[in-house]
Amino acid sequence: FLIDISAQTMTSSHLPLHSSNLTTFTSNFTSDVVEWNPRQKDHCILATYQLQKETGSRVGSLEGFKIVGGDEKDCHSSSEKSSLGEQRNIESSDTESKLSLSRTHTTDVDFGIFDVKFSFHQDLLVAAGSGKTVLYDVSSPSATPKALSEHFVENEQIMCCSADWNNRLDKSLQPHIFVSTSKGELIDLQLTSDRGLEEVNTWQGHDYEAWIVASNYFNPNVLYSGGDDMKLKGWDLRALEMGSIFSLSTHEAGVCCIHKHPSQEHTLVTGSYDNYIYLWDTRSMRRPVNSVFTDGGVWRLKWHPTDPKYLLSACMRAFFQVYSVDNDQFELMSMAELEDGENLAYGCDWCYAEDSLTDFHFASCSFYNREMQWWHVKSNDTISAENE
Repeated sequence: FLIDISAQTMTSSHLPLHSSNLTTFTSNFTSDVVEWNPRQKDHCILATYQLQKETGSRVGSLEGFKIVGGDEKDCHSSSEKSSLGEQRNIESSDTESKLSLSRTHTTDVDFGIFDVKFSFHQDLLVAAGSGKTVLYDVSSPSATPKALSEHFVENEQIMCCSADWNNRLDKSLQPHIFVSTSKGELIDLQLTSDRGLEEVNTWQGHDYEAWIVASNYFNPNVLYSGGDDMKLKGWDLRALEMGSIFSLSTHEAGVCCIHKHPSQEHTLVTGSYDNYIYLWDTRSMRRPVNSVFTDGGVWRLKWHPTDPKYLLSACMRAFFQVYSVDNDQFELMSMAELEDGENLAYGCDWCYAEDSLTDFHFASCSFYNREMQWWHVKSNDTISAENE
């Protein structure tokens, strides 16, 4: 059931959809996470990470962006100063789309950031490289985020690799927050009434780095984790003393990303350094339903928030890829290529401000060149008709 896209030797012009890079933003630090705000749907966050070789310390930033359109467009070439004194150059290119993206703020922090997740209320969760999880108030998304509370692991050399909320579908639920660490641990935190972070439980989930933790949004007691030990695991908070509810070694390298489908209760995808995306039916986890070979390590996967068949992937040296997943079959729809093949496609997320996939957008970021990209995607047939 394996599909090898490298064997198809498709170019972007031969795929059903075409991705155009409209705008590129440059940061001071290596960019590794892009996350869209599900409540303030015209806003997103770019997070960065940098190891300071001279001191061995880690620094990073949270950078806010807002969609502007029509007469509001203001993504012209400019530069900004951060508190660390480096330049950020914003370069504007083609404006075929009606929507542009503009930077609203930059907040430099004294820790590197590996993951961020918005709640469906007004909070931003940050998994930091200095062994802590930080909660920010982002109720005013164009303003500087305000730190509310922090949770620390016992050793600041341990990195918090990822985090997720368990109340994406049930917003009335008192939320739990799941965190994975470079020590292989998984942490269950509860958000208190005063928006503090209270540790409920910590357990050893993996033998090596636990790269990813993800909630089952349809069951707030169930979560999934993936690690550098090549294992995909499932957990039930009500029965942790029994160990994992499953432990699979289907991937042949570290499991980097997991995403539960937001509208299909039993659909799950996983990605790995082994260059494969696996599609799972959570009712029977003995083997995947299908898989696709991407020709690059799969670091992030994002289901589209409104159209259930579209899947966005950040595939390191194989760029950003858009798939249609219909009737359990993968079809490569578009490949968004970076200019320099040496840069890693690392973070990506769909624009939440749209309801149609006939003409849509997503944001992405690449690691070594410190860039964030703003993409416009539309049908190649439409492009051909416009050029006639």
